[in-house]
Parts: sequence; structure tokens; C-alpha cells
Amino acid sequence: KKSVGDGIADSDVVLTLELRDEKDGTWPRGVDGKKKHQDMDEKNGVQKDEVQMGDGIVGLYNMGNTCYLNSSIQCLSHTPIFRDYFTSKSYLNDINRTNPLGQQGRLAQVSAVLINSLWKRFNQQPSLMGFGGKKITQPGSFTPINAPALTPKSFKEALGKFSDHFAGNEQHDAQELLAFLLSGLSEDLNQIVDKPYIEAPDSDGRPDKELADIWWSNHLKREMSIIVALFTGQYKSLLTCRSCKYESARFEPFAFLQLPLPEDDQISVQLILYPIQDERAVMKYSVRVRHDGTIKDLLASLAKVLHADMIEDEKLSQEQKSTDPEKDDTSKGVVADEKEDKESDYKEESSVVPNNDEGQEDVESSADMDVETSDNDGEQEEEKSISPIHLKMAHNLAVVDVGDGYIHKIVPQNWSLTKLQNRDTGEMPLITVHELEQLPTPEVEYANNE
Repeated sequence: KKSVGDGIADSDVVLTLELRDEKDGTWPRGVDGKKKHQDMDEKNGVQKDEVQMGDGIVGLYNMGNTCYLNSSIQCLSHTPIFRDYFTSKSYLNDINRTNPLGQQGRLAQVSAVLINSLWKRFNQQPSLMGFGGKKITQPGSFTPINAPALTPKSFKEALGKFSDHFAGNEQHDAQELLAFLLSGLSEDLNQIVDKPYIEAPDSDGRPDKELADIWWSNHLKREMSIIVALFTGQYKSLLTCRSCKYESARFEPFAFLQLPLPEDDQISVQLILYPIQDERAVMKYSVRVRHDGTIKDLLASLAKVLHADMIEDEKLSQEQKSTDPEKDDTSKGVVADEKEDKESDYKEESSVVPNNDEGQEDVESSADMDVETSDNDGEQEEEKSISPIHLKMAHNLAVVDVGDGYIHKIVPQNWSLTKLQNRDTGEMPLITVHELEQLPTPEVEYANNE
């Protein structure tokens, strides 16, 4: 027989010739080629035997902890080409029932049933669906709609039969489900019946574009499906020999990229601060501190926040003074003197340090009187990075254990934060902090004794 194209016999080729109606500009099978009948219903103005599709705004009920399933299905259902592939029944031409790596087309069939159910037209009044007209909503708000919802019970039961990992109604990872679905659908819809063995080619100095095309062509000889066309790409991996510096490049196909995320070594801790002045209100704060930090680190972080609030209050006070020029000059001087005295308590005292030139004994005695001296160089560097003002303010704060209306104990500042965490959940409890009278720092006390 005479062949047409790549070995396809002319007897197997079916050509459909369509002529567009010059009067109304319509095609016999529609613009998308999916409509089988052009007979029009004069009363309703729609084509006969045409499946009416909905808008796809259909919810999925949770069956236990199956939100991972619902979110994954909704994402796939609203991928236009993927959706049209199943709603147009084009997938029936690609089902591979002999592939041992697939589910003999059963996964593709249950997926098609579910997607068609999500996109069928429901008998709803437009006024109840919230689409009758555009409504202006504020940012962050939404307009509730009366949308239908389905329970994907049949799909969930079939999924549990295909993989025991997804049996039951326990919570799972959405990415794991997507990986299983896309891999299984690709094998069920793989147009390659007999997969040939193909040796992975080496780069051999070829340009990246040429080498990538070779790898992609070899991949399509073993797996060709709608999933490969939509969800598969290539990434380049380069292997370099340390001795001869020869580079070997590979362009592996991938459907998912696993990216390492940096671990957050900071935790959020909530505190309640009881000020020493009765006229000041009890405040609740949330600060960030290292998960392996100490109570001293926690108080230093709180001191930074308190100091920032103090500066902000001073700015507001200055702005109020500038807008009120008739204010009593005497009161201005009193307020200014109080602020200067308050700041000097931190600046002057924190600036006094022991003299290291007076001998080893003086250095050792100074270290003994320090509130918390660390032998670790890393901890010393961390302390140097903290402002002396913040250290002074932290020295006048104390974490207390409160119960039954009175203080049980004061938590030492060298305690690790892990001692305060809940042993079962690992959560950090609400920490109570009391402000103390301004005490002289150990360095200042040592200097005064000298």
C-alpha cells in the first residue's frame, strides 16, 4: 500500500472536509471541532445533542481529611487543555490497557468521570449564583455564591484500590497525590505500547540545545501522553571530573522540582510585661528569638522592642510640642530633664567597663560578678552585637513563674528556652515578664568598688 507520512497507510487516514456557512459563518462541527450536530433548535437557539458545559465552579466535600485531594483535583480540573482533553472524550483514543506500569486505563476513566461531573451544567438560576452583575467588594472580602458541590466518593475509593497509601480518610500531602496522579495518568494514556531500550547519550561537546533535543526525543520514544506535553520539562545536570575537568551534561525529564527551603532558626514567643509603674498598662508582646537561645536572649529581644517604643513615644511627644507652642515652658524643661536622666541611666552606666590592664585577678573577679559569662566565643560575639542599652534594659527584666495569684520563682537568665516548651506539643507557653527597679550592672558595681 502507498503510505502517507511516517508509515501510515492511506486506508487508515480519515479526512473530514468542512465548509463554513457563508451566511452565518458557522462550521458544521463548531469552531473547536467537537460538535457533532449542526441542527439548531429554533426555539432555544442551541444545537441539538450538544453537551452543555457549566462554569466549573463546583465544590468538593471533604470526606474526613481529604482536603489534599480536593485541592489537587480542583487545580487539575481548571487546567484548560487538561480539562478539554477529558470533557471532549479525546482520552478514549489514548487509553493504554496493556501497559504494566499503569492501571490499564482505570485511573484515566475515574478521573474523566470526576472532571466531567465538575464541568457539567447544573440547573441553577443565575440570580442565585452571584453572577448576575459585577459587585464591587473591598480588598480581602469576598461575595458568597450558591455553588453546587460533589462528594468524590467513587474517585476516592478507586484511588485507595490503586494505592494503599491513599486508602482511608487520613491526611496526606497534596504533592504526593499529584505525583501519583500524573504518573499514573501518563502511563494509562501513554501512546507508546512497546517501550524501546535507549542508552542515555553523553554530551560529547555538543551544544546544550542540541543535546536537550536528543534527550527529549529519546524520552518521547518511551513516554508520550497529554501529561508529558503539559507537565514535563527538562533540567540540566552537569558532572565535572576533578582530575581531567571533563564535563558531562544530562537533560533529565522532570515533573516536579524539589527545592530546599532554609530552616527557620527563629521562633515566636509571646510575653506579658508587667511594668513597675502602676500607671502603665500591662502589655502583651511577641518577639523573635533563636530556638536554642536562652532567657537572656529572650529578654534582650524584648528590650529592643521596648527601646523602639520609647523612641517612638519621644517622637510623638516632640511632634505634640511643636504643634502646641503655648505649652508651659517649665513643664517642657521637667519632661526634658526626665528623659535625659532616663537615657543617661542606660548610656553612662553601660559605658563603664573594667580595666583589663590591672592584672589577671581583676579580670577574673570581674568575670565572677557578671550576671551571665559564657565561655563560648560564639556567644560572646552575639553579646557584642547587642546594644549596651538593650543589655541594660534586659538586666532590669525578669521572667517569673506565676501560679495561684503569686510568683513561685524567678527563672534564671541562663536557662535554655527548650526548658519552657511543652514536652508533648513543643509549643512555647505565654511567658510572664516583670520589670524591676533599675539596678546597677555588674560592671558598674565592680567599677564603683574599685
